[in-house]
Amino acid sequence: MGRPGLIKLTARKRAELEATVARSSAPAGLVRRTRVVLLSADGESGVEIASRLDLTPEAVSRIRRRFRADGIAGLTDRPKTGRTDNKVPVATVEKVVQLAMGPPPPGRSRWTTRLLGKAVGLSSKCISKLLRENGLKPHLVRTYKVSRDPEFAAKVEDVVGLYLDPPTNAVVLSVDEKTSIQALERTQLPLPPAHWTRVATRTTTSATGFWISLRHSRSPPARSPTP
Repeated sequence: MGRPGLIKLTARKRAELEATVARSSAPAGLVRRTRVVLLSADGESGVEIASRLDLTPEAVSRIRRRFRADGIAGLTDRPKTGRTDNKVPVATVEKVVQLAMGPPPPGRSRWTTRLLGKAVGLSSKCISKLLRENGLKPHLVRTYKVSRDPEFAAKVEDVVGLYLDPPTNAVVLSVDEKTSIQALERTQLPLPPAHWTRVATRTTTSATGFWISLRHSRSPPARSPTP
């Protein structure tokens, strides 16, 4: 009864296997598996082959089974198991970018990779990679409090429109106040109107912008009578 690990090779197959071992460009894994087959054909036991090639006896048996099942083609590298498509869909990337650039969830001061991952169903590590690729750093972004006024957007457009397209012969002014402090009293007296006459004033309910249309008066200022 023959040895269970013994492999018989034809002269043609042996020459092909020996050529693979001698080829300097052959992958190391392929060369090792090829040597297992050649040593098995020479009558070496699995334990001896494992000791010479720094393998386990189980690995030697597995290589022999691959050769018996698929021949020389069974010795080539096989694709690794596991997920092969790790590319994140474009729609998911866009959603991550929009979330990272928007306000954080209620009760949170900023977005974190864990929060973003939970929102889109990705791991924290994957979110970190997407943020780096898009140049985003949510932990360094500062936001401001958004008004709850339902007409806030319309009021902002009204104010910005004054700067972008002011009325004819008008000067656009901006008045600001300290945070949480309302200016109730003037610290300085207003300047005299001199020879400028205010014709019309338009204010907005956002209390940040208004325009004044000015007209130059050609009448000279009054002079005191000469003695």
